[in-house]
Amino acid sequence: MFTRGLKQISDVGGFARVSVVLGCHPKQDAAVCRANATNAVEHAHLVFITSATHTADDVSDKLAEAEKGAAEHSNFSVEPDRKKAIEQALATAQPHHVIFVTSTQPDEDRMYI
Repeated sequence: MFTRGLKQISDVGGFARVSVVLGCHPKQDAAVCRANATNAVEHAHLVFITSATHTADDVSDKLAEAEKGAAEHSNFSVEPDRKKAIEQALATAQPHHVIFVTSTQPDEDRMYI
């Protein structure tokens, strides 16, 4: 679902830049976090890897795996605090930018233009 949504944003075009706030959930398989991070850095201008929840659940192993998936690129950062990651993404936004905030629940994904 995540990759399809990101590809749809990229295919629509007309945006100067696409940023992704990529959330990794404590119950999510680490390999999925890694694959999502790889897809995100390949299709977005900036990627903010973070927790998918606003709780103190430990996702450090998931974030480390996601970082491995993004490691071949330089367009990402890791911020465990979801609120801070979203704030960082918003702080980098300019006119005609899209911020895609992901979740582990497809109906909770958000896009800000």
